[in-house]
Amino acid sequence: MDNRQIIPVRSQWILVIWMLIASLGVFLFCIWVMMDALQFDSKYSLIAIMASLIGIIFGLYLFLHALPGFFKKGRVIFEIVTGPDGRIQSQKKSVLLKDIKDITIDRKGFTPRSIFFEDLIIYTQQNKTVKIPTYNMVNDVVFRKQIIEYILPYMSVHAQESYKAKFTDFPGERENKIE
Repeated sequence: MDNRQIIPVRSQWILVIWMLIASLGVFLFCIWVMMDALQFDSKYSLIAIMASLIGIIFGLYLFLHALPGFFKKGRVIFEIVTGPDGRIQSQKKSVLLKDIKDITIDRKGFTPRSIFFEDLIIYTQQNKTVKIPTYNMVNDVVFRKQIIEYILPYMSVHAQESYKAKFTDFPGERENKIE
């Protein structure tokens, strides 16, 4: 009997819309400011040109790095395959659930991408770090529930304790403390 399930982790529409507004909105607004500043009607036109140039680069950078998240098939960012040989898989990377030492959605490193975008960061038992992009379109609260329900039971005992220690109010632990 095979009790494997494939759980898609999808982007949320509201987060996709916010990313579109943030990236394209900044880009288009700064183009409008640049066009207005190029008329040199004000003594602040030079400052407006410089600020809008920075904003155009920033907005375009955000949009281009979030672009794969906008066009993922079925809005699936990555998948969780449950079961004893389960894994977390994206189109390019895959990690077995039993090999996970720690898992979090966070920023890693000091790159321009890590300043603006959070990734799913998986630390393995082999001391490797696997980063799966979330494009800031995965709801952290929903994913934390998916970790508890689908990933945690298949992690090692030490990894489970380590994950539970990160949170003071872990579901199911509160009832045991009261009794």
